[in-house]
Amino acid sequence: MAFNQEQKKAFMAVVIFGVIGLILMAYFWFMVFKGRVQGDKDKAVELRAELKKVESKLREIQKLRDLTQTPEYEELKRAIDEVSKLLPKSAESPEFLRELGGILRSTDIRQKRLARGALQEFALFTEIPYAIEVNGPYHEFGQFLNLVEENKGRFMRVRNLTVSNDAARPSRHPISVDIATFMFKER
Repeated sequence: MAFNQEQKKAFMAVVIFGVIGLILMAYFWFMVFKGRVQGDKDKAVELRAELKKVESKLREIQKLRDLTQTPEYEELKRAIDEVSKLLPKSAESPEFLRELGGILRSTDIRQKRLARGALQEFALFTEIPYAIEVNGPYHEFGQFLNLVEENKGRFMRVRNLTVSNDAARPSRHPISVDIATFMFKER
């Protein structure tokens, strides 16, 4: 089949436009689309890595949730609740002072001075120290220390202790004692 001159020009125009179109498509592919595809592939890799982290954390949460369903967890939770009742909820601790007053009344120990010291912050709790000056018989002071350390109503700890002599009253010893109570930090 023979083409006339006009058909040849039209065919050449179609071929030239086709080649130009192919060149533009190749340019678009290599310069624009391929970059987007590579960017999408990189983003997919990042998302997969992030998904693995999330799945790992989800497995950890599931393990923790499973642990909370055990009898040991419930027992530990009850124990923590019991211990928490023995600690004040704030640095102002009237319960501690009431317990200390009860201990002093049940012994022959006489309070001379009581002062709260500076709070000491720790990671999970705050220590609330008190400096107390008292006097009393040596045996009664032993009873006082026992009641402080084994107190059922408030957790207390003897931090420091100094016992002196009073020449004017040898049966009553001046005693300085530092006692601390504790407060859990809320999370």
